[in-house]
Order: sequence, then structure tokens, then C-alpha cells
Amino acid sequence: MIFLHSFNHSKLMWMYQLQAFAVRGFRVVAPDFRGHGETSFTPGRMSIEDFTEDVIGLIQELGLRNGVIVGSSLGGYVAMGIWRKAREMIKALILAGTKAHPESEEEKERRAKQIEFLKIKGVREFAEVQAPKRLSRHTVDNRPWVVDLVKIMSSSMEVQAVIDTLRALMGEERR
Repeated sequence: MIFLHSFNHSKLMWMYQLQAFAVRGFRVVAPDFRGHGETSFTPGRMSIEDFTEDVIGLIQELGLRNGVIVGSSLGGYVAMGIWRKAREMIKALILAGTKAHPESEEEKERRAKQIEFLKIKGVREFAEVQAPKRLSRHTVDNRPWVVDLVKIMSSSMEVQAVIDTLRALMGEERR
């Protein structure tokens, strides 16, 4: 099982799922996308295509076959990219909080505002504002440790990595 995280998060978002599936005998893999978690990145070199190629390369390097790919949000975009490019590697897809169509103009405008916010306020303030918005009211009210985890994952990224990922989600190709 290959778990692909959402925007501005890392493999840490899957820590409970990884343990639950591993103890049941599944081989589990949860990479960080470039610029997220423990990975480095080159500013201006981020696209959904780049993330997709990175994961395909990892699958090949690990010799995985017939994997179940679990993608959340950004991870779903990447999972669908893998399906388009290398579906023979995939046994099943599990997609959550994602979509198969390009960003609408409203979504692009919202992401452009997020980029401006990041440039002015920085990644820590962005994480403070965004974390509660990305979780259910029940989680915010009853699971403060989840809110803290989301803030930690989000604020640990370099501001340029967050901006470049937002641009990738908007479909902007920067080379």
C-alpha cells in the first residue's frame, strides 16, 4: 500500500494508517513529495507531473507490483497521474478529498490569495489559519492533537515549497 499525502502535509498524516495496515501484514510505503516533510526541492521545479514521476520512480526502485495507492487531495492528483502513466503498477486506487478535473477559476483565485498571504505572513501563520479550515468541526473541537499535527506538518515546510505546490495545483508549469 502506498499512501500519498495531501497538500502542505507529509507522510506523518498517515502514521495511524501505516501502523494499522503494517500489523495486518501489508507492506506500507508513505513518501514525502518534494518540498514536503523530509524531502528537499528545487524552487520552481514542482508540478503534479514531477510528483507523479517521483512516485513512479520510487515504486520501480522498490520493486513494488500490484500496489494499492491511497491518495488524499494532492496525493489523489498524483495517484491519478500514476494511473494514467503506469496503471500496470496499480491494483487499486483509494481516493479521498480529491478530484479528476483541473482547478476552476475560483479555485485558482483562492490559491493565488493563499500565495499572497504566504508572501506577506509566512508559513507559520498560514498553517495557523489553514489547519482548522482543512479539518472537520468535530476534529477541531474534539481532537486537538490532530490540529496540532496538521499545524506542525504545515509549518515545517519552506514558504517557497508551499507556494510552488500551490502553483502546481493551479496547473502552472514552472521549469
